[in-house]
Amino acid sequence: MGQLFSFTVWSEILDCCNLSQGITHSRVAELEKSVLLVEADHPGWIQLLQTKQSELLNAVRKRFPEITFTGISFRLMKQ
Repeated sequence: MGQLFSFTVWSEILDCCNLSQGITHSRVAELEKSVLLVEADHPGWIQLLQTKQSELLNAVRKRFPEITFTGISFRLMKQ
């Protein structure tokens, strides 16, 4: 499960969803009660990631079939 928080793995997932430019602006922060929490450095990035939410969730599920993911939540990174 440690790979879930890896920069490289998140980069691959974003690339699958045509969001590779988002790697420097977002990261996987937590997995809480089967919900993946993604942080972004600007509200605009959150909005863009939300437009691809279903694709991101499918890519994460495919990469980690042993983990049950029920959704993705987004929040602004703490400064």
